[in-house]
Amino acid sequence: AIIGQMDLELPIGNDIHAIHTWQTTRASAAAWVNTIAHLEILADNTQIYYSSQFWEGARAKMQYHVDPQYRLGAAAANLTDTDLACNLWLLFDPLKDGQYILETAGLASLIFRYDAEAADAIRLIPVERLTVAA
Repeated sequence: AIIGQMDLELPIGNDIHAIHTWQTTRASAAAWVNTIAHLEILADNTQIYYSSQFWEGARAKMQYHVDPQYRLGAAAANLTDTDLACNLWLLFDPLKDGQYILETAGLASLIFRYDAEAADAIRLIPVERLTVAA
């Protein structure tokens, strides 16, 4: 693994509701380093939904959709509940009505581009809507 700009191909053909993103290294009071520093989604080489999004900014937006974190460490330098610190929910369908869903049918490519500040593992889990034939 190396640091710098990376591209990961996402699946095409099915609608995507969200992408669960996980990183190994997270920012803390001691070192402000994330495995994923900035991210963007490219559909046929065009930025969509998330354009040069800072990880911490996207994670702050995610707080609207999950329970808040309240527990502080003794020095109150950072939250002790780190479950969400390494996870990010990139939501494409906030109203859950399909209005803003990421339609991938007909795309030639769908790329998750990110800037890596640490040479660590990440995970992407697309949440797709599959069409089931009757």
